[in-house]
Order: sequence, then C-alpha cells, then structure tokens
Amino acid sequence: MRERFEKGGTGYGEFKKELFAKLWDYFAPMRKRREEILRDKSYIDNVLARGSERANQIADQVMARVRAAVGLRTHSLEPRTMRS
Repeated sequence: MRERFEKGGTGYGEFKKELFAKLWDYFAPMRKRREEILRDKSYIDNVLARGSERANQIADQVMARVRAAVGLRTHSLEPRTMRS
C-alpha cells in the first residue's frame, strides 16, 4: 500500500477505503469480544465488584499509612466491604 501511495496514480479515496477495510478486519476480534462481554451482564457486574473490593483494600492500607504518618488514631474497624 505504501509503495503504491508513493508511486502515485491512486487517489486518496481509494487508499482510505483500503485502510478502512484493513482496520475493520484488524479490530474484528475485539468487536466480537466486546459483544460477548456486553451480552453477559453478570460478567460486567463481577468485574466491577472485584475491582471495587480491591480498590477499597488498597485505599484502607494507604489511609492507615497516612493516619500513622500524621499521628491520627486508628480505629479497630473491620476492613470495608463493597457497599450497595
């Protein structure tokens, strides 16, 4: 494609169509996977729940270090769980 472009004689419109076709084919597996994921709502909910739980655990650890660094009293609360 590059050689034909540099050689000349082919219009931009033709190259745009060819490039679009190549990109469409390249991204086909990703489009398929996206469609599969969107069909399975429980998968999305589970990914979000796991991410939320992990983020809360990390935030709890960071806040414990911050409180210790500034001399704030720590509470003996159980770790947070995902909130509704």
